[in-house]
Amino acid sequence: AAGVCLWRLAFSGSTGALTGAHLLRTIALFGGPSAFPLPPTTLRWHPLGKWVAAASPHHGAVAICDPACPAPVAELPMHGSGGAVGFAAAAIAGLAGSSVHASGIGVVEVSPCGGAMAVGGTSGGLRVYDTHSWQWSSWPRFGQNAPCVCAAWQVPSGHGSPLLADEVKTLVVALKGSASLYVLRVGRRH
Repeated sequence: AAGVCLWRLAFSGSTGALTGAHLLRTIALFGGPSAFPLPPTTLRWHPLGKWVAAASPHHGAVAICDPACPAPVAELPMHGSGGAVGFAAAAIAGLAGSSVHASGIGVVEVSPCGGAMAVGGTSGGLRVYDTHSWQWSSWPRFGQNAPCVCAAWQVPSGHGSPLLADEVKTLVVALKGSASLYVLRVGRRH
């Protein structure tokens, strides 16, 4: 069984030393139509703590977990078509022969504003989710010969704020074995 444990940690204000820990909740990542076969290897928090994303190179979807719920509230496929996919829709997609499990997830990165989430597949492909509607844009051939190994969102400087979700965002991606960085501009242009 795979899951995510949420802990509350307390630190000393003067020394920075850990002074206490309390297990808040365990979120089970099994029992749905697309159960995680192994524990997640990637976890990313929304910047305001609204949810945590869990992913694995052995599983073709990202689980979105609400810290207040004992199970994921949504599962977002790396491959396939459509918009946001909850457990019921994922089950139907699986029965219909969707490629939800075509590859695992190697990279998950949430933008500083929390309005976007980039997901890179272990067999290539890049998907950027709008975290308000869970709709996405896909680049299925991106990284097809060399998968994405890391990604980083630029924090706006000057006039921008990391918590303004409607700004254009810049995502930098590195591919396995490549000395180049790939820059994508994501979001609404005014």
